[in-house]
Amino acid sequence: MKDAIVLDISVTHTPDAMKAFLYVSDSGGGEYPSVEDLRSALLNRGVIVGINEEALVAMVNQLICNTYIEVAAGVPALAGVPASIEILIDVSQKGRPRVLPGGKVDHRDISYVVNVRKGTELVRRIPPVLGTDGRTVFNRPVMAPVVDDKPLKAGRGTVLSAIAPNVLVADINGAVVVFPDGRVEVVDDKVISGNIDYSTGNIRFSGNLTVSGTLRAGFEIDVEGNCRIGGNMEDSKITCLGDLEITGGAVGQTKGTIRCAGSLKVRHIANFTVMAGGDIRITEDAVHCTMSSEGNIVVKSVVGGTVAAGKTIEADSIGTEAEARTVIDLGGKYLLMQRKYALLKELADVTGSIGGVKQTMFELVRDEMSSSGVLTQGAMERLNGLKKKHADRLRRCGEARSEMELIDKKLESAPIPYVKASTVFPNTLIKFGSIEKLIKEKLFQARIVAEGDKIVVGK
Repeated sequence: MKDAIVLDISVTHTPDAMKAFLYVSDSGGGEYPSVEDLRSALLNRGVIVGINEEALVAMVNQLICNTYIEVAAGVPALAGVPASIEILIDVSQKGRPRVLPGGKVDHRDISYVVNVRKGTELVRRIPPVLGTDGRTVFNRPVMAPVVDDKPLKAGRGTVLSAIAPNVLVADINGAVVVFPDGRVEVVDDKVISGNIDYSTGNIRFSGNLTVSGTLRAGFEIDVEGNCRIGGNMEDSKITCLGDLEITGGAVGQTKGTIRCAGSLKVRHIANFTVMAGGDIRITEDAVHCTMSSEGNIVVKSVVGGTVAAGKTIEADSIGTEAEARTVIDLGGKYLLMQRKYALLKELADVTGSIGGVKQTMFELVRDEMSSSGVLTQGAMERLNGLKKKHADRLRRCGEARSEMELIDKKLESAPIPYVKASTVFPNTLIKFGSIEKLIKEKLFQARIVAEGDKIVVGK
């Protein structure tokens, strides 16, 4: 018996070979092919991936002819996810005024500088996710698209984290600079061209700061390094952990404040409160200021106010012909000695009280502990309170001893303080610690020191 004639079967596919089609023609006559016949036609043409058995069954059941039927589909390649850089610090508020409780806006605080500390995480690299290769209906590979990578590059003031290789951290204390291309740097030297006013707001910076213009009234600068003001300083505030230089003058209406841990250099100053850890040098006049330095003060003239130094004060003139009240205080060394005596007295008192607390603890345990070695809840609370008091007193003793050691070191290196001036006008009060002398007659080429409990004026 001869095999039955089967209708003509043809196989075709899309140009990318991701889809295959069957075409059954009835033009030549014959029986409709079976599912196996259809499958064999595909396999004979090399179509082996993604054959849709349901489509083959449907063709046979419905005797579909003269129509292209999709019967196989390849596996498409899946695209990956490119690498990305995530900024870990919030710079969204930079340049915006701070909103205060109640909805008010502080236009002096506009986050002109975003500061970070060394070790702060700045950016994170999110590695790329590779795509998955696909297959054509002929089982040929379809390569997934190449994904872009973005390696982390340590810019100025940054370094790759030692514990997280995909994280960039600050290598110094400073201000963050985020560039349009995503680069991040940390700078510890910042230059602000122009004035500190409503355009910049208050400035807080972790490094060295240079301002080319003037610090306007009502605004503040707070820097952890050195600071230089190229213009003047109005009734404003500066806090500086390094040296401070004001090229112009600092003139206010008693609201201005300067605090610097290092030295201060200024051309002239009036109606300011000044505290410096280092020397103060004033090229011209200091008028009605409250000024203190742990080092030396050198000034052309002092008019009114109080000027205190830990070491020496040198001036061309102190006071005025109008006999404005001027106070010159060189009590630094003497105040250290007075502080040491106060600490010694406090140490004796605290040491004595420690013995009393220990005795009270002993008596409480002796009198209130049961035969089984248990204290009542109330007794335990009192005992814990005594233990805390004992620990607080021991801590205070340690602090007092440490402070006295620091004072002793300062006293060892402290020079003999003196005042030196070409002219000292009457109504100038000279103080060395607890002793003082009011100048009643004009002095010339004077060198003033303390000897014992007296103030001596010499040349």
